[in-house]
Amino acid sequence: AASASLARAARLRGIHRFVLISSSRAVSGPWSARPLAETATPAPTSAYGRSKLAAERAVRKELPEAIILRPPVLH
Repeated sequence: AASASLARAARLRGIHRFVLISSSRAVSGPWSARPLAETATPAPTSAYGRSKLAAERAVRKELPEAIILRPPVLH
């Protein structure tokens, strides 16, 4: 909800450049047998991943040109 509200506020103020830092968990679980690609069908396996995917979709609805980054987990 917060990401969508921020994206909506940006759109209403004419801001066109918007970057959302999401998570690779929006696409898969904690690991994947195959490299993740931008074209991968999202299949989050946790509530955290599902919430990240919902935020991405909400931002895209408000700002279709938004940049969404999904950095990997680093240890």
